[in-house]
Amino acid sequence: SNHNWIIQRRDTLHKRLGEAFTMLGDHKLRLDDNEQALTCYLKALRILTYHEDIVIKAMRLYHKMGQTIDALNLYSWLEHNLQTDYSIAPSIHLQSLADTMRRNLIT
Repeated sequence: SNHNWIIQRRDTLHKRLGEAFTMLGDHKLRLDDNEQALTCYLKALRILTYHEDIVIKAMRLYHKMGQTIDALNLYSWLEHNLQTDYSIAPSIHLQSLADTMRRNLIT
């Protein structure tokens, strides 16, 4: 209908907001502001749910901050969403990162 352009515009702006949070997170990371960077990445993921590149950044930050359990919980969240919505698993790269973090928890 004639409201389709409104929905499309809203979706475009929403996606841009997610991208802006990601870019702000990258900026905060360069400034070594790990907590603010992580907050930005998590806000981005609320919008860009399936963006594995953002999940990887957030997981690495959690791990760097000594919160590996939180990193693995984020991985499980993504794994669940991908399985539920698309019947697919996370990328091999992301699975490998999670496996490495799990091994580090044990040792």
